[in-house]
Amino acid sequence: VFLADPSTMKSQGFGHYSWNLVGLLLPPDGVFGYLAGLPRDGTHGQYEGESYIGRGALLLLVLAIAFAPKRSLAAVRRYWVFVGMLLLFAVYAASNVVYASNVLLFEYPLPQKILDLGNYFRATGRFIWPLAYSLMVLPVAALFRWCPAVVALPAAAFGVYLQLHEGAPGFAWRRHLTSQVAADLIDSPKIQGWLSQHQGIYQV
Repeated sequence: VFLADPSTMKSQGFGHYSWNLVGLLLPPDGVFGYLAGLPRDGTHGQYEGESYIGRGALLLLVLAIAFAPKRSLAAVRRYWVFVGMLLLFAVYAASNVVYASNVLLFEYPLPQKILDLGNYFRATGRFIWPLAYSLMVLPVAALFRWCPAVVALPAAAFGVYLQLHEGAPGFAWRRHLTSQVAADLIDSPKIQGWLSQHQGIYQV
């Protein structure tokens, strides 16, 4: 189907299932009580771009920059292609309708052909994940490369503790969810009867 008609892979949602700018670095419960409960979805579809990196990763990111600001800037310049790709992913993730919380910061028109291309990956918010993963992993490598082990080891350990502590409620919820008996949401006998009358099935 894809080879015969690629347009069948296209959907709608570009600009709706996007990334909200507060979803990367701002904790859902705020910072020391400030900005707690700030809306993180301005379109009712930006859950697709939820990408908060966690308090532990935030701590290590700040430490890596604070301990070696010149080296951090030099690394950005040295790996400018990688950084440029991450920025392009972020721009695409935010789409042409850019929100911070529930505030529309700006919107810019795009030609219909560009919008059609964008809709091949309608949930553009997911394209912020490479940047999120980079901000979680690279500061750890930077700390161990740029800082003494007596600083890097305790900092990394404390960062891991913060990540696990903050994620514990989510882990417990998923453990509870996956331990439940799954409900049969379709009429399985009827579906099996239909399938038995055919040699194959195409799913679009």
